[in-house]
Amino acid sequence: MALDDGVAGDDATMAGVCSEMRKVFAAFWPFLTLEGIEPTNSLAEQSRRPGVQMRSLGFGTDSAIGRRCFERIMIIVRTVRRHSHSLLNWLVEAFDAFRLDGVVPSLLPQRP
Repeated sequence: MALDDGVAGDDATMAGVCSEMRKVFAAFWPFLTLEGIEPTNSLAEQSRRPGVQMRSLGFGTDSAIGRRCFERIMIIVRTVRRHSHSLLNWLVEAFDAFRLDGVVPSLLPQRP
């Protein structure tokens, strides 16, 4: 294995990194050793990806407030869509609640 070669190599820094990686190898790549695990990103990583792509294509934000606003909007978008609700309806309800000092609609799934 390449990590074994790195541990045995002449570069002390590389040997240390390879030694540490070898200790946790199974945690990095469980799909190589465990049956039934897909070699794909986790659900959490997949749900973050559209926001990361939008942020980099849009050249990011200029302030901490802008970043926080973007993060919160993306959380709302992904959560509403994950629960198969209409994003437009949720935004209209939230805006009306804000304008009329009402209760903002919940992002939590509703019990049947």
